[in-house]
Amino acid sequence: MYNPSQMEEEDSWTLDTNLQFVEELFDFNSINIETSFSKKLLTAINLPSYFLSVQSCLKWIKEKKSWSVDPEDENHALYVFAVDVVYKKDGIAVVERNASRKIAFFNLSCVKETPVLLVQSNSIQVVEAVFRVYEEYETFLKSKSIVIHHVFEENEDLCKKVGVQKLKAFDKIVRTLRDSVPVAELHEIVHTAANKSLSEDNIHRLCYNVFLKDGNTNVGTTHNRGYHCRFPFTVKWLKEQLINKTLEAISKSFASQICQGILRHIKSKVRIELESEFLELKVNKSPEIFATFAVVIGTALITLFMPILGIIVAMTAVIVTFIFSVDVNSKSWRAKVANQIHETVSKYRSSIENDILSEIKTMCSDTKEDLQAVSVQINDRKQRIGFPDQETLAQEWKKSHVFPYKEAVMKKYPSVLNYLAGRIGGKSVIKVFFQKEDNEAETFFRENCSKTDDTELEFINVSELLKETKFRKKAHPVSRQTRTQLQEIIRHEEDKLTAIHSNIAGIGVGRVMINENEYGDPCIVLYCLDKRLLPFGEKEIPKSLKGNTIELREEIFMFGFCDNCQHLELLDNGCSIGRPFNDSAGSVGFLVKSKCQSKEWGFLTAAHVAYENVLELKYVSNPVLENSQEIVHPSYQDSKSNNIIGRVTKASCGSLQTNDYSKGIDAAFVHVYEPEIREFSELNIVNEDDIQCERTTLVSKKGRSTKVTIGILSENTISIKLNNIWFKNCFCIYNYNDSETFFKEGDSGSGVFLIDQEGESKKALGIAFAFSSTETCVCDIRNIVQAFDIACYEEPQLMDIS
Repeated sequence: MYNPSQMEEEDSWTLDTNLQFVEELFDFNSINIETSFSKKLLTAINLPSYFLSVQSCLKWIKEKKSWSVDPEDENHALYVFAVDVVYKKDGIAVVERNASRKIAFFNLSCVKETPVLLVQSNSIQVVEAVFRVYEEYETFLKSKSIVIHHVFEENEDLCKKVGVQKLKAFDKIVRTLRDSVPVAELHEIVHTAANKSLSEDNIHRLCYNVFLKDGNTNVGTTHNRGYHCRFPFTVKWLKEQLINKTLEAISKSFASQICQGILRHIKSKVRIELESEFLELKVNKSPEIFATFAVVIGTALITLFMPILGIIVAMTAVIVTFIFSVDVNSKSWRAKVANQIHETVSKYRSSIENDILSEIKTMCSDTKEDLQAVSVQINDRKQRIGFPDQETLAQEWKKSHVFPYKEAVMKKYPSVLNYLAGRIGGKSVIKVFFQKEDNEAETFFRENCSKTDDTELEFINVSELLKETKFRKKAHPVSRQTRTQLQEIIRHEEDKLTAIHSNIAGIGVGRVMINENEYGDPCIVLYCLDKRLLPFGEKEIPKSLKGNTIELREEIFMFGFCDNCQHLELLDNGCSIGRPFNDSAGSVGFLVKSKCQSKEWGFLTAAHVAYENVLELKYVSNPVLENSQEIVHPSYQDSKSNNIIGRVTKASCGSLQTNDYSKGIDAAFVHVYEPEIREFSELNIVNEDDIQCERTTLVSKKGRSTKVTIGILSENTISIKLNNIWFKNCFCIYNYNDSETFFKEGDSGSGVFLIDQEGESKKALGIAFAFSSTETCVCDIRNIVQAFDIACYEEPQLMDIS
């Protein structure tokens, strides 16, 4: 598995796969090729060696556990160019790890080499990240067989991607080769070849170079000494031999010129169509490529020339007597024979050209059909891999980006909790989840959705949906040992799982739900927005994880701020607070004091209540804020006034890395301007023993909307996604019964306390910030006080400040 930190230090990553069948698909010898000429043609462009190089690459990937991506490494099987996809103020950006390698990477020969664009991202969906990379390098990707691979994707997927892209590239080569084999152009090719081969000069040259033999005696050519004959029979026999061998030489010359013409045509087409994409692709000039083809053409030509042989031999232009001897090696005598051949061949040239053209057309047509059959076999192998090619995936990625950058949409329309674009039963659907009715946002989505064909747009008002949800019986607790094991698996896999599957809204430990009131074995619970919807460009959510059952449950979480709160006069736990001129409202959580030298006091609430754009906090590692948001009490909606009491000095919204693992925090420290005149008593906070006990643990909270309520602390933690932000390993609270809701809108920021065995609420558990139909999510107070360097206090009493 890929380790990002390792790559940064060693520039290496690890593969672990065993896909023997993909490797076997690149056995070139197993491809059925009917004609030897087709096989020679494929060899001319080195296709067998390209198949072998991919086979070796896949075998090397399979056998090696880790390998260097250094381009200077002579043994590298893949050439990797690593990029990070990160959030910036103006959207998502691609950052190149080593920009100096960019030119070399995109100029790679993409048939022999295997270039991989390796993508890493944090807090960004895989589809979103790879699509951004595709957009960044689209020009190169369309003209090169470059594979995009995200570090969160399965390693076997990389092998499949390489296989598919290579087979796609090889198929393009074969189809281009097929289309480059001339048919309509053959008439011109044959005519041009005839002009050269059947010319008077060429026939004379060939005739002069014919090597004659008189029985066992070598006569030679015009380059040898003279060979004089007096007997008419000998002269006639040598003349017939000369004519026959000259016609054979003409046939070979004619066939060679035709093959060269065909080769030139193929090379020009291949160069135009492929060489810009496959830099190293060349058509081999070796005469062996057309040896078989030339022999077949030459044989056909000899057959056509046979009638000419008899005609020329019968001619009496060469007079032989017993008085004068004839030098058959002399140019003068052979020139007369060559003239007779040329004269006769010229007379029948049109017929010869037409007949040989017919033969060659048949051969070329058969070759094209054979290459088409090879293309079909390559495509069949591509289909057997069962993985879409990159262009097909890119079309899916584009469909998932019907709307602008998601966080920009959520910032503009705060009522939008999430939206998904995908398929339900093969039908394209876009589902938008609203916290409340928002006509302006609905108009925005309708206008953008109108750009897509056959896509159904569906709006879900989550607030109304939660009202209809019935109370669900709590499952029997999972044993501590099993729970710990499952939580450990979740901690190791949740980043990858949630990045790959955008439908996931939460992760936790639970039991398989047999029906509404009955539960089975322990399992990993994945909460999703819609179990039926498969987002564009994504795979199905797996049925198991590390051998443990995954159960999908539909659930929607949302922040607990509200738009209509009642008026409260006192600043205390549960008080109504908000931002100036803003209709949202939340609750005061814990009263706190800074441990810093300033000793400033104030209170904790949820960051999404106190800070206008919490998406900005997602990328802030330091919770200390300068010139931050001012806070009013009561909320503006409650009072229609702006009684400013303080400002946010520290805030965090997202998952922070603790000593062991990431924990979700949605909290803000609001410094109160006016000094307190009541006495503070420091509040105890929970420890691990408090929350790991086997008994049923009750909790209480005092919130803006529901006042004081009782709930049940789940023994399992939960990770949820809100507004594109992940909150990991949060406490989970269930309603105590079906008649009392623990948390409602407006309760965000309220402090949650453990109830001890005496029924007292004396220990702080955390800040309640989000809820679904059955659960309330609470971020751990221990992480908050550590990150903010503060202490919590009980509700204060009057104190002496003299």
